[in-house]
Amino acid sequence: MPKQKDRSYSLKKLIDFIGEDEAAIHNMVSIFLSSTPDLLAKIKDGFVKSDLVAVGKAAHMLKPTLDIFGVDNMYNPIRRLEVLAKSADSGNETKKIIQDLDETLKVVFQQIKEDYPEV
Repeated sequence: MPKQKDRSYSLKKLIDFIGEDEAAIHNMVSIFLSSTPDLLAKIKDGFVKSDLVAVGKAAHMLKPTLDIFGVDNMYNPIRRLEVLAKSADSGNETKKIIQDLDETLKVVFQQIKEDYPEV
């Protein structure tokens, strides 16, 4: 298993939850890489279309994924995004959180692909 030193994500919680079974870890990484971009796209698309219900639903679904993959710098922002979406706030704070989320996840995706090229 690759070391996640100086990474924007951590598999510590995932490993604590499922153990050190390499096949299970690879499976979860594969699921993360296939499902997370879709949720991010739903958030971005919902914001562009002023569909904050869709933003809130996708943020709610993304929240535990970010948590289990240790994307800690998005812990509070994804929760805040969910609150803003529920209150129909499509202002600058919402936009900024989505931009930060997008930038953070681009880095996370790249790092995970470097660490798990076989997935």
